Amino acid sequence: MPDASAHRRRLDLHARVDAASRIVSPSQVAYIRGRQQRWTEPELAELWQSAVHDCRTRMAASNHLYVHVPFCKSICSFCNYDRLKPSSAAALKDWLERVLTSIRILGPATRGLMFHSLYFGGGTPSVLPSTMLRTVFRALDRSFTWHPRASRSIELDPAVMNAAKAESMMDHGFQHYSFGVQTLEATMNSAHNRGSQGEATVWRCLDLLPASFLGTVAVDLLIGLQGGSPTRTLQDVELLLAHPRRPAIDLFHLTPTAEYVEAHFEGSMDTARAELSRYDNHFDAALDALARTYSYTIQRKHSGHCRTLEPDSTLRRVHPHRWIQRARQYGLDAHRVVQRSLSGRPVHLPRQGLLSYNQIMTPRTGPLNLLGLGPSARTQIFGRASVSTHPAAGGTGPTTYRGQAMTPVDELRRFVIFQIRDQKFVADDQIRNFFGKTLSEAIPDAVATWAESGFAQARAGGWAFTDASPRELALNLLWSVPETDLLYYIKRRMGGPDPARRAAL
Repeated sequence: MPDASAHRRRLDLHARVDAASRIVSPSQVAYIRGRQQRWTEPELAELWQSAVHDCRTRMAASNHLYVHVPFCKSICSFCNYDRLKPSSAAALKDWLERVLTSIRILGPATRGLMFHSLYFGGGTPSVLPSTMLRTVFRALDRSFTWHPRASRSIELDPAVMNAAKAESMMDHGFQHYSFGVQTLEATMNSAHNRGSQGEATVWRCLDLLPASFLGTVAVDLLIGLQGGSPTRTLQDVELLLAHPRRPAIDLFHLTPTAEYVEAHFEGSMDTARAELSRYDNHFDAALDALARTYSYTIQRKHSGHCRTLEPDSTLRRVHPHRWIQRARQYGLDAHRVVQRSLSGRPVHLPRQGLLSYNQIMTPRTGPLNLLGLGPSARTQIFGRASVSTHPAAGGTGPTTYRGQAMTPVDELRRFVIFQIRDQKFVADDQIRNFFGKTLSEAIPDAVATWAESGFAQARAGGWAFTDASPRELALNLLWSVPETDLLYYIKRRMGGPDPARRAAL
């Protein structure tokens, strides 16, 4: 049981949350520590120029470029990203002009740097017409220097994919394709404002993408949707596992916002949590059995928020009829590659040791070094700045871009959160090498609370963290979040100082 000191800390946090929800007005976000500093794009270019001339930057293990497309064909009711907008011809044209301007300003400032990956995220990049996709791809190829083994990844919506868009991606060397399925049940997708996406839509998208030996495909399923069930999710998983293209499958836990709970669970957060709790050990056991049957390996199944099923490199335990199914698919893929080559289109064979995109600092990549052309968690530049889009979804007026502050403490906090979530251990030497401080020195209040509650235990070389449900993990990690961020998220998720919403949160 937590002692009285830990209890007082929790009461203090609840008091801060309550006070924050009362002082944040609909028109602006008030910051306890003052307003954040912002940079213009020319100022960002100066940051890049100074970094390029820094010998430590030149020696960085990898540089990554992220382009954000803040549009979708529609906004799903479960979506918790306030930066998304429904697409329109005028908005897409405005976005294209701004991104090309960003490339013209920031590209020259990065000369001398080699980029190791390109990631197109969103939103949904596939809402862009194929002509726009090609325009941006060509501008990026002209303006930045790419490593010979650089990877290229893109996010899709199967409902807005077509052959021309797929060809533009393949022509420019994209090797990784990711899209949300959420569920193969068309009526559930319709109920969540995704349209009537079912098996046929997903299979058509898989058939448009490149051969399995030219790239990888990952699909997302969402656990905890209203109307779903563990049985329905397992059915979706098996249908995808049986597909001859053998995509990777990511199963994510729904993060229920107050708006989603009101729309789908009659305002009861307990009901939403009960839905998530149905995906228990029995579900995991059934998932393990499916993975073995179809020669898949489950990764990150103990992270508390995601399970990833990846196809094995060997075909052990695959039934004979699936060998025939895969042989037919490889035959079709080979035929398509030959036809592509004969038509004069490029065939990009992935090189050995293809580099991967990284959105956070890791022991392998060193400090985050990433160019962002849009608003996202992925857009930090040297832990100092990013480019943001305003207004948010539902706003009016033209889209403008502004810089946003990112301090070394913010960067440390993000890194630690990922380490706790995925590794359950934070090494003091690693934190000291990256940030010049141990974990206790960097965020002492959070570490003290975690130790008092039993969430963290001091170990030789660092801190070990206990397993926790997604909700318990989120509540514990709140202690590492600064007041400025808490205020922003309270405003964003609660929509104002409504007491009922505060209670639901």
